[in-house]
Amino acid sequence: MLGILVGSVFFGIMADKFGRKIPLLASIALQTTAGIAAACIQSFEGFLVLRFLIAFATGGMMMTSFVICMEIVGGWWRTAVPILYHLPFGLGYSALGGISYYFRSWRQLQLVISVPCTLLLSYWWLIPESPRWLLAMDHHNEAEKVLGTAAKVNGRVWNNAHLMNLRRHKENRVSIVSIKFREPNIIHNNDSKETFKRKPRNANYRKRQKGHIFDLLKTPNLRRKTLAISYSWLASGLAFFGAAQYMSRLGGNIFINVAISGATQVVGTLLSWYLMHTFGRRNTLLVSHLFSGVSCLLIACVLKGWKWLPVALAANGLIGLAVVLSTNYLYSCELFPTVVRNAGIGVASMCARIGSLTAPFIATLDTIHPLIPPITFGIFPLVAGILVLLLPETSNQHLPDTIQEGEDFGKKKN
Repeated sequence: MLGILVGSVFFGIMADKFGRKIPLLASIALQTTAGIAAACIQSFEGFLVLRFLIAFATGGMMMTSFVICMEIVGGWWRTAVPILYHLPFGLGYSALGGISYYFRSWRQLQLVISVPCTLLLSYWWLIPESPRWLLAMDHHNEAEKVLGTAAKVNGRVWNNAHLMNLRRHKENRVSIVSIKFREPNIIHNNDSKETFKRKPRNANYRKRQKGHIFDLLKTPNLRRKTLAISYSWLASGLAFFGAAQYMSRLGGNIFINVAISGATQVVGTLLSWYLMHTFGRRNTLLVSHLFSGVSCLLIACVLKGWKWLPVALAANGLIGLAVVLSTNYLYSCELFPTVVRNAGIGVASMCARIGSLTAPFIATLDTIHPLIPPITFGIFPLVAGILVLLLPETSNQHLPDTIQEGEDFGKKKN
């Protein structure tokens, strides 16, 4: 989890600076190389280093691949993609129980799950750079090529006028932002009420367009949204892995328990598709947090003789938290502006890793008092559900591109 934490932030920053595709391919190459090497190395210290690098690359691959998927699609697919993205995770988790059953040697298991990653290197030819990032960074020629290829593959006719309209729309937004910054190179035409920028591509403009991870905390509205969604990730990571720890202590076949745990994620992920499409992002996140929190708190109220009821409540909590995880990804992607989207999701994911790192230690506090773990795992999601009320609804809304758009998004209009 420490490697995923560091990798999420590092690759998030790199993806906002250098584009989505290069960091994605770099994380795939690192994960594949370190995974195969970990199956062959003889040194325990070297094995630990390689396991950290695997997790480091996994954190980057998870963040970058999700963002590039979200920035390529729009409309109804913005709800469908997070579900399609998370389903293989739950299916792979369940399949791991069967794979580990047949490959009992850890070296064989490590090799079997690492070699297929080499197929992902084909993304160099299959995956385009994010056109939204290219437009945000003023790489218009590259964006035109990507969009033209997409139109050709989809059987559509691409007209360069579409790109010109995007440029014009973006420059209008830049002019408005420039007035707020009071830059000296602005010309105002009082008669036509238009604003023109003499040098719209100067160094200060480019620097502002790129954005920085600290921009997430500079302005009040964007800061509030960043802190609220980050706590949602923290609570989901803590409660999800806490409930999973509870499930792992149950008796029975460990391979079957792993398969069941993965199956609950599949159910929760599919459920989130319907909920987000019907009730929106905020309501789905609010209700799923409250549902999972109450489920965990009820474990503390179960009579000792009812052994099946804690299992059922823990499974319900995992389903609710699976909904939270899917919603967190989509919601965060729509809240953060393009220029810091990868960095923002990386920071939020880092909070989830902090929660998941803490969960095993909280789970062991049952030796002090049996009520401490379930109460802790229940309170965090409940608080997160309350903080969700501070966030705006993002369903069917235009994704913000600049820091100023991210700050303005969700503000109440007088």
